This record gives sequence, C-alpha cells and structure tokens, in this order.
Amino acid sequence: MSKLDFSSFLAAVNAVIAAGILVLFIYRGTNAYVNAYTVYLCLAFAAQNYFFLLVTKRRPNPFLLLLVMYSVFFYEFRVATLLWEPWSTVLVRSAFAAADLSNGLLYVILANCFIFLGVDTFAENGFEPRQRENFGVVSVWLFPPILFFLLGVVLNLNFRPLNFLKGYIWIVFNTDIVLLFGLVFVALYYGALDKWQKILVFCMGLVFVASRTYVGSRSAILSLFFYSFCAWFAVNGRIALKKRAYIVLTAMVPLAVSLFVLTSLVVRKMYATVPFRIIFDRLGLLDMGAEVVSSSIQYSSVINFQHYFKSVIDSGLTPGFNVFDTPKAANLLSFIYNGVSESSLQAVSVNYQSDIMTVYGEAYALFGPIAGLVGIFLISFLFQKVYRSLAYREPFKQAALRATVLVVFYTYFLGSFGIDWFVVDVVRFAVPFYLLLCLYSMCARNVPGRA
Repeated sequence: MSKLDFSSFLAAVNAVIAAGILVLFIYRGTNAYVNAYTVYLCLAFAAQNYFFLLVTKRRPNPFLLLLVMYSVFFYEFRVATLLWEPWSTVLVRSAFAAADLSNGLLYVILANCFIFLGVDTFAENGFEPRQRENFGVVSVWLFPPILFFLLGVVLNLNFRPLNFLKGYIWIVFNTDIVLLFGLVFVALYYGALDKWQKILVFCMGLVFVASRTYVGSRSAILSLFFYSFCAWFAVNGRIALKKRAYIVLTAMVPLAVSLFVLTSLVVRKMYATVPFRIIFDRLGLLDMGAEVVSSSIQYSSVINFQHYFKSVIDSGLTPGFNVFDTPKAANLLSFIYNGVSESSLQAVSVNYQSDIMTVYGEAYALFGPIAGLVGIFLISFLFQKVYRSLAYREPFKQAALRATVLVVFYTYFLGSFGIDWFVVDVVRFAVPFYLLLCLYSMCARNVPGRA
C-alpha cells in the first residue's frame, strides 16, 4: 500500500477548515469577536499554511510541520468555532472586540513569516538524518526503558506511601522525558523488535494516557501524538504513513474529546456538563495570544527581563527559600486581569493558575511589535541551527537530542508560558535529562547479540 506524506494530510485538513470558515461566515455572519476582516485574514492564514506545506513536502522540515499543526488546529480552527459560537473565557478578561482578534491574528501571520524565514530559508540541504546502520541482527534491550517508564508513572500517580520519594526520584524519572526517549528508541530500532516487544511498547502508550488522565490531564493523547511526531521525524527525517494510519489518527479525535470530557467531569469535577464551547475554548490558543497582544501594556509589568530574573532565582535556584518572593510571570497574569494587588509566592500557591502567553503574545509584550518579530526570527533560526548541529556517531543520542529540540520548539517556544518558565524547567531537568540519555544510550547501542 502506498504511503501519503503527512504534509498532504495536513493540507487536506487545512482546506476543510478554511472552507468551513467561509461557510459559517456566509450563513452565520459576524459577531462580537469575529468580523469580515477576521475572516479574510483567516483565509489568508490558510493560504499561508498551504504554502508552508508545499515547501515542507518538497524539502521536509519538522519545524514547519509543527508550526502548521499549531496554526491549523489552535488558531485557524478557533476562528471557525468562534463563528459557530462566540464564547470565550479568555476574551472576557478585558474590553475585547473583533478588531482586537483581527489584530492578534495579523500579528500571528506576520510572525509565522519570520519563523518560516528562520527555520527554512536559511536551512542547508533540509533536515535529513544521518544514514542509520542495519539493525536486523540486533537484540534490543527493552527492560530498563520500560522499568524507568513504569517507575515514573507510579510516582506520578500520587500514591501517599511514595510521596516522600516524589520530590527526588520523580524528577529523574520524569514520564515526559522517559516517554520521549522510549519513542525514539522504538522508532530507531523498530525493525529489531519482536512481536511481544512491540505489544509492550503499545501498552506503554496506553499506560501513559491512562495515568495522565487519572491525575487530571486532559491532553494525554495530544501529548502522546506530539512526542511520537518528534521522535519519528528525528529518526526518519520525514513522515509518510499508510492511508489507514490517517484513518486511525482521525478516529483518535473523538477519543481525545471523550477523555477531555471524562477528565473534566469525573477527575477534576470542574463542570456539571461539558458542552462543545468549553472544548473549543480550551483549544483556543488564538484567544490567549490575541488577548496578551491586546493587553500587552498591562502585562508588561510581569513580562519583562527583570521579573524573569527574579522569578528564575526564586523558582529554580533557591530550593527551600526565596530571595525576591517573585512568582513566574505566567502565574501572575490572572492577578493582573482579576485586579488582585498581592502577587507573592504564597498568594499564587493559594490561587494557582498558569496562563499560556504563546510566542506571539510574549514577543509582542516583551519587545514590542517590530522588535518582537526580529526576536522570533532569531530564535527560530537558532532552533534549526542547533537541530542540524546535533550529529553524532551514536544514532540514539543524535535522534533523542533532535527530538528534544523539536519538543522544546512546540512546548516552550510556540506554546510559551514565559522565558522564566523555560529556564526554571531547564534548571530542574538538565541533570536528570543527561542521566536518562546515558541510561537509554547503554540500551540502544547497535551491538549484535545484546539481550
């Protein structure tokens, strides 16, 4: 059966959503958040996404694919859902009109042009991986990776008898890092796995989704998908799947929605019912980015390098005590739009909330509109340079580090919670990351006869 490039699948999804926006605009018209200018911008946005997909189909680029996925599902699709029902928990934080959403979307379009310039225009010879060795005679050692993963899952389930260990061991056996490395391991050595090892790997994915759902995560399937994407591309240099695989991916959408509803109702007990507008609102990164852009003057009191420095000191470098009593910026946005004057670490612990800024909102508030675009370009360029520079003789080490760069790109860059949030996580997980990389590398070396 012939394979279909992932960019072609995304192009079809992009076209369907764009057509849906046009139909909804014709039959439902404008509303408080979406006007005709917003719709025209969104159609231009869809055309931009299609152009990016044409480029990455000719010259595979993981950063462009991640950018288009984010743009289509969390920005373009959000315009369609706002046309369907103009409801948002984010856009009511301040005086927000359709013109503000249009301005935010315009800035996203411009910023994506600069991301494109950074990750593709100056990339040399694409992103093809180093030629892999023949693994047909290798006996892969799966026991340690599975043990690390299960230990991380158990510690993540908040079992009281193990809580005293969680602060130390859970950081080392972080399930996100362990899962990412496990997926890289499988993508790299899939041909050397026997039937039962493949079943074990599949069960690891199910356990990850179940455990994350149990502790209240509403995006476990989405996380698993993005980690799998990053691992697969880092190993293979492109993504082309059989058509039935895309049918499975499409079927996972209602499953992901069902888990979102289940977690909201049963685990978190947040709502009596979960109408579609709540799900759409959760996917609305456009709302969050546009709102930060619109209220950038108010948020600049915490989105600045002085505040970042203080919050990094208190959250990442002073365990057990604090110097400035300064929470991370993402934890203080709610204090600003709710008009709360107290902004201490104790106040955040009592009324905890973290608000995503997105790269667009943070760059606009931190540097201003023009300098923000330049900053976005420079960081994008740095990502592709770092990715391409990660070339090692050991295949697993190269693929694992490249997959990590992709995860950082979509988690901490596109979905930014602030530079200080990223720096604190780097401080916390740098040593555990290195230890796990070494442990997995010992299990992943191409040594014939390993059992």
